[in-house]
Amino acid sequence: MNPDHSAILRATDEHRSALIGLLSNLNSRAESQCLHCDTERDGITVEIDKLLANSSIPLIAAFAEGQLIGALGCELNEAGTHCWLRGPFLHNAPQHSAALPAMFDALAATLPRSITDMMAFPNVDNTLVREFYAKRGFGDTHTIHIYTAPRPVAIPAADPAIQEYHSGMFGELDALHNSAFPTAVERTRDVVDGFGPKRTIFVVVDNGALAGYIAVSISDTPIEGFVDFLAVHPSQRGKGIGERLLKHAMHWFFAEHNMPQAGLCVRDNLANARKLYERAGFSLFASGVGMRRTIA
Repeated sequence: MNPDHSAILRATDEHRSALIGLLSNLNSRAESQCLHCDTERDGITVEIDKLLANSSIPLIAAFAEGQLIGALGCELNEAGTHCWLRGPFLHNAPQHSAALPAMFDALAATLPRSITDMMAFPNVDNTLVREFYAKRGFGDTHTIHIYTAPRPVAIPAADPAIQEYHSGMFGELDALHNSAFPTAVERTRDVVDGFGPKRTIFVVVDNGALAGYIAVSISDTPIEGFVDFLAVHPSQRGKGIGERLLKHAMHWFFAEHNMPQAGLCVRDNLANARKLYERAGFSLFASGVGMRRTIA
């Protein structure tokens, strides 16, 4: 890697080591953190390799005097309608702030015309990136807290009354998901279509009706079990269903998939959900602001 002047380039395998070093440094600090990316070097390495392997959407790198100073990448959903931004990351921000719009424009120029929404997730303390995205037409949606739980000494047992989702439940699942998460990018069909060895949905059925569900997955950036969605029907709240589903998910993460930790995101205004997660062994890891730009 030896660009001989300031430049905005498509990153290649030649830049891999420098990119891993840059993100490992910047994403470990709240003031430069972007929470769509991992904060640990191993997870960042997986993420960088994934972004470099994408032949259609580039990972953008910024250089000044031959040195890597910034990076910005993204991931799209399968439909090519939503873009989750990785960064921007910028070394020595005051001096090199001019690289931010250049990186963004270079990436945006490569995105498919099918994109309708772009999302970013800077740490609440990352004022540089928050202000940059606000100037680019992104609006704040919610303050979102990331919680993590280490692998427990005593792994919860599987709940024999909890079962896996099947297609005959789709109507009830769709109604509950839309009610609980009306603004989520992932609609019910997206959640269901992701079924596989690393993603499933567990449900509680009471008197033949769906009482609650939890959608869980295995993530590689970071390497953890992740709670994608958890919802209990309003008529069934107060019966401990959410806690049962969460404990069953913990069994799936740790006993069946041997994960080192579990993670989840929860909105700031959901105080009861936060208390549930804390009782289950989760603790606050970081807080970010969901930012979104809808493209007409």
